[in-house]
Amino acid sequence: MVRGTPLEVLSALNQWVKVRDMSGDVLWIRRADLGESRHVVASTLAAIRRTAQPNGELVVQVERGVLLEVLEASAPAGWLRVRHRDGATGFVSAGEVWGR
Repeated sequence: MVRGTPLEVLSALNQWVKVRDMSGDVLWIRRADLGESRHVVASTLAAIRRTAQPNGELVVQVERGVLLEVLEASAPAGWLRVRHRDGATGFVSAGEVWGR
């Protein structure tokens, strides 16, 4: 599993947390090993746009499975402000990513 990969929390028991990854695999992980939720994964060919609008200028398209860092949680409803590992920033539709 790649560091920063988002996980869905299913349940917790003391210092252990049961999680699911994007592929559906379920595992237990120590609570101390979990970080803050700061990344999402493109679940389809995803468009990063300059503005949070479906017709906004395209900054870059990323393939399914690409990890994106979430920059701010206060983006307009239905959108996330993200940064690609190569430095490109912009807005991605929440429907095009997993892990939000």
